[in-house]
Amino acid sequence: MNSVTRRQIIRAGICLGAVAIGEFTSPVRGFAAQPNIDDEANQIAGALKPRVKRGGEADHSVEQQTIERLKQVRLKRGGLTIKERDELYEAARPLPQVALEINFAFDSADLLPDAIPHLEALGQVLSRSDLKSNNILISGHTDRKGTADYNQNLSERRADAVVDYLAKKFSLDRSNLTAVGYGFDKLKNAADPFAAENRRVVIVNGGKP
Repeated sequence: MNSVTRRQIIRAGICLGAVAIGEFTSPVRGFAAQPNIDDEANQIAGALKPRVKRGGEADHSVEQQTIERLKQVRLKRGGLTIKERDELYEAARPLPQVALEINFAFDSADLLPDAIPHLEALGQVLSRSDLKSNNILISGHTDRKGTADYNQNLSERRADAVVDYLAKKFSLDRSNLTAVGYGFDKLKNAADPFAAENRRVVIVNGGKP
């Protein structure tokens, strides 16, 4: 075997070895990319902590009372009017909240597998003693694709799906979890109504009933 042939064989062996290592380590990189539920739970808990202003907890009693009143309206009637949804949205704006990327099947309220770790982290937080009995708003939002009626219905069904998962998996009191849909009425990125960040689920700590 001449030296040229030996060098070709050695190079080929190195290339094959590199391919083998790449195929072997690829799943490890994929595993490492999976969300850390405990870390995400801590981030969610931090976002939902009562806000402190001038050395003390900010007074949001008016907003909390509004949320409790509209929660009772929704429980009794099974839904809210457009005006009541707007009132609820404005009451929730100054309160501790976090937006989560919860993915659903296309044109559906069925949760996709990659949504589960986020809901597991959220469920852990809402099960904690300082939040378990609080009013929690779970609002669904869509982007601008489709009609207003279609997106309103879809956002409501998706918010309900999140509530269903949390109530069943973590035995949370369903009466403390208020689902509301806003369709594309409350865009996060109004400059780009079709942007991905407009498709979100927002969780708000509405305080004690």
